[in-house]
Amino acid sequence: MLKLIKRNKSSILVCLLPVAIIIGFYTICFSQDFNYQKAYQLYQQVVKGEKKLENLTSEERKQVMIIHRALSSSSDDEGSEDCREAKESARSAADELAYYAKKLKSCAENYDFSDDCYTEYRRTKSAFDDYESAVSDVSSECD
Repeated sequence: MLKLIKRNKSSILVCLLPVAIIIGFYTICFSQDFNYQKAYQLYQQVVKGEKKLENLTSEERKQVMIIHRALSSSSDDEGSEDCREAKESARSAADELAYYAKKLKSCAENYDFSDDCYTEYRRTKSAFDDYESAVSDVSSECD
């Protein structure tokens, strides 16, 4: 898949607009600031390990997630539209949970005993609750 992407970068970037609309990111995608070429380059840097997701700004993380979801959703066309939407929501919730769990882990590994990591825990707990709900939605929509 990555070889195909490298060969057909421009055609994939053109195809991302309808995919992005389908997966619910039309607000960001219609923004005049959104640049698919830059977002794809940033995505590639993260995939190659040149940049870490947790070091990106929230806007850059959103751009990387848009590209990631657009590329991964093309291989997940099975099921009803409700099922596909539930899976997309679950993927998004999983990404968010992983992000906050890493922040919680990092906080604990800092050994800063003046910080009890409560903020990171609260965000991780909230992300887990969202993930749990999204997984339940997948189960009910995709049976």
